[in-house]
Amino acid sequence: MAGKKIVLITGYCGFVGAHLASHLLEQGYRVYGTYFAASPPASEEHEACSRHVTAVECDITKRGDVRRVLQQVRPDFVYHLAAQSHVPTAWKKPEATFKINITGTLNLLQSINKLGLQPRILSVGSAEEYGDVGAEDLPLDEKAPLRPMNPYATSKVAQDFLSQQYAKAPGLDVVRVRSFSHTGPGQSTAFVCPHFAWQVARIMLGMQEPVIKVGNLKPRRDFLDVRDVVRAYHLALQKGRKGEVYNIASGKARSIQSILNMMLCYGRHDVRIERDDSLYRPTDVMEVRGNASRFRRSTGWRPLISFEKTLHDIFDYWLRVLKKQR
Repeated sequence: MAGKKIVLITGYCGFVGAHLASHLLEQGYRVYGTYFAASPPASEEHEACSRHVTAVECDITKRGDVRRVLQQVRPDFVYHLAAQSHVPTAWKKPEATFKINITGTLNLLQSINKLGLQPRILSVGSAEEYGDVGAEDLPLDEKAPLRPMNPYATSKVAQDFLSQQYAKAPGLDVVRVRSFSHTGPGQSTAFVCPHFAWQVARIMLGMQEPVIKVGNLKPRRDFLDVRDVVRAYHLALQKGRKGEVYNIASGKARSIQSILNMMLCYGRHDVRIERDDSLYRPTDVMEVRGNASRFRRSTGWRPLISFEKTLHDIFDYWLRVLKKQR
């Protein structure tokens, strides 16, 4: 292991963390990942790389925990993924969302500074920061105004600005990204693509009646495969400029209705679609589409995985998981 660059992934126990760890291991890094005791890493992706990742328990909202991990690991690179990232949960638990996303980020940046460490840091934001988007704003570039419309988005704006501040003074080497919607195998059914896949797979296996519950099918979103996103994160710390912010987006928008239609092709066609009011957001934007040209110019990145393959892999993932549960 001597001579290998050391990476710390906060929020390793989350959906993106395992995919990022897998990619970084392939690139030859020594990888550490934090997890919260209440939600230890457990997905297929985590199991696949568990022998090669050193998982460290850490509550990001406790500065003592964060400081202890940083002193132990002394990373060359930090990928700050730890977050409460589910918008409906943020509406229900705004205080917890702010504490994790804002206080957690502050704990990380302050601790790195106080310890005198000098890693490159990736601060992961969200397209939700742009918020109240009109047709005249599309496609969204990094100069678009930030008009958050939910507690999660507001917390991410604060994280974004904290990261910008710490890059200027005291001068930490922070690169910021705003990721547009991303999905893939291993994502929770709290999110739309795996939620559809899980229901279609359950119907196919005879585990539920041929009825699919849906929220608002009209919005159009810019979706990426998580495996393309983690490549982008790696490139951001390889080639991104200190203090800069970059959109990570496909530049294409597709409706939630079209995603449902594609997912239904993997299962039975005699299903009933049923509206579930609990799946609707209090506020929503009809279309979100990003402009990632700044990031492409800086890194050469572009998406490589088709959306059809992404959905197919999500469906296969849930089919495997559900077969084990039967």
